Amino acid sequence: MPPKLSLVRGESPFDALMRAAEQDAEAAEGFALAYASMPREERAKLVDTVIADAEAAGRSPAGPLMLLLAVEEELDLAKGIANALLASEPKLARRGIDAGWVWGAETEGGVAVVRHLHGGFVELLRVGWEGTDVEVDSVPLAHEEELPDRRRALGVPQKAERVPLERAIDRLTEQLWRVRRRGGDLPERLRAYADLFRVSRHA
Repeated sequence: MPPKLSLVRGESPFDALMRAAEQDAEAAEGFALAYASMPREERAKLVDTVIADAEAAGRSPAGPLMLLLAVEEELDLAKGIANALLASEPKLARRGIDAGWVWGAETEGGVAVVRHLHGGFVELLRVGWEGTDVEVDSVPLAHEEELPDRRRALGVPQKAERVPLERAIDRLTEQLWRVRRRGGDLPERLRAYADLFRVSRHA
């Protein structure tokens, strides 16, 4: 069901949709999926519209731009969105991952990390291993208030230790290196999270 839009005085329906996308996970997902289904030219125009409407309304376009960047598959368009995003919200480049959890040992264990996306929304990644078998699962979009339930649903043990960000990423990096050294394969899904490793080195 489409999100119910409540117009603020002087606000356009499109701007109301962008505001809803920043506050409601279902609206955010619908906004991103609609963008992803558009032809290239229309996607480029929508990005320009998001920026122009946000400027006209006197607010940041960061929330909607984050949603569009997450589903944009063409490199040049993604770079354009990223540049617009960083220009509007310089602090976003330093936010990165928000928390980390570790559990188990080299033979069997796991790591989970959470990073803020925009507003109250977060993304959760869980990587577990047993020997050379590596399993990746994630929640691409959830509200931070849902985080405890989402962690449990992904199988993060209650006894998992919350640790500093760099320690969680270092633990994951070391374990993945061991898996490769033993001839194991790394899941393709990890490629989508390569930026996590870069962020950890510059936090």
